[in-house]
Amino acid sequence: MLFYVTAFDRDRAMQRLLDTNPEINQSDSQDSRVAPRLDRKKRTVNRDELLKQAESVMQDLGSSRAMLEIQYENEVGTGLGPTLEFYALVSQELQRADLGLWRGEEVTLPNPKGKPVMYCLC
Repeated sequence: MLFYVTAFDRDRAMQRLLDTNPEINQSDSQDSRVAPRLDRKKRTVNRDELLKQAESVMQDLGSSRAMLEIQYENEVGTGLGPTLEFYALVSQELQRADLGLWRGEEVTLPNPKGKPVMYCLC
């Protein structure tokens, strides 16, 4: 809990506490409800330009305390699933050898979208 308060903010720490301890929020009275107010910012991104769009999203919302929700262009679905996929895909893109961010042995791996991609094994 201390980690969440220091690393994030009070509202996120409260939400984490409620998520991990559902008995805290099982009161019948709405007056005693303890729920943080987390702003949500929704962004639509294109899968073809993921790294470029991720940079734009982070520049726009990097200093914001709002929760980021991602939706992909021409796809239905928003919320936690597409957002987690966005972070996973961005982290995978950042591992590409052609970006020159990492030192190590270059390895070519198959790519389901087309030609093989080189990654660095650090």
